[in-house]
Amino acid sequence: MENKTVLLFCFAITFYTAYVAPENTLFPDRLPTVADVADHIAHIVSITGIDYAGIGSDFDGVAGISGCRDVSEIGAITGEPVRRGYGEEDIAKIRGGNPMRVFSDVTCSAEE
Repeated sequence: MENKTVLLFCFAITFYTAYVAPENTLFPDRLPTVADVADHIAHIVSITGIDYAGIGSDFDGVAGISGCRDVSEIGAITGEPVRRGYGEEDIAKIRGGNPMRVFSDVTCSAEE
């Protein structure tokens, strides 16, 4: 059976605290950065492949990524991977294409 999944991760400070400051998870010395998010994207892609990676955010009170504090700065999240060599098609997959493909597959399967 073909794997039709996607691994989504949310780039909110509460999910990065242990990554950035494992010794002080309640009050980290620094906020995670856009580069930290890009590192996480690269790690997920290295494990799953580009067709199975996806990102999300939470700007409802728990955002706190240095360089992307609210939705007006969301372009920074894809700007860093572009600087690292990700192409437009790959960015489109990560930013929503992969999750939408899975949602479509699930919907079709449910209707069968």
